[in-house]
Amino acid sequence: MRSCCRSFRVLWLLNPRDERAMLKCLVKWFFGGLLALIFVVFIWSGVMRQLAFSELCQLVDRADELVVHEGPLFDDGKTLFTSRTLKDRTELKKAMAVAFWSIDDECTCFGRGTPVIFLYRESKELTAITNLHFKSIRWSTWQTDARLRNPEKWFEWFEVRGIIELSKEYNKKRGL
Repeated sequence: MRSCCRSFRVLWLLNPRDERAMLKCLVKWFFGGLLALIFVVFIWSGVMRQLAFSELCQLVDRADELVVHEGPLFDDGKTLFTSRTLKDRTELKKAMAVAFWSIDDECTCFGRGTPVIFLYRESKELTAITNLHFKSIRWSTWQTDARLRNPEKWFEWFEVRGIIELSKEYNKKRGL
């Protein structure tokens, strides 16, 4: 590409009537630039998502209480689990690891019937995290939902804390 398109001016000065060579050079330049732009956007997107996930992990670290409610965000569902231990928060971060290279499926449902994890610091709500369709998590700061790297680990986190309904639904959906 470099040998063909070193400079449009040089090509034009050498043979201003060779439109075919000029067009060939422009096409190579255009598609080369387009590929470079796509690559930059792809890399930037991954970096931004990784930063967003690390921001969520920092909120988990800052929290001093974790509460799991039964229902969707807008409902006052019953409390299924409450913890103030660092171990539960650390294991939550491991369980909610996301695979950013997967295609995220954005969904507009409200997560009816799914447990909602609320994080608190000094009795003030920091954020809420929800499970979507057994494969993704939703956090209000993200523009899309993030696919879980290992859904089984996510469900195991709930099971260990006595919340088995989510795993039952997941296994039922998978036909197990």
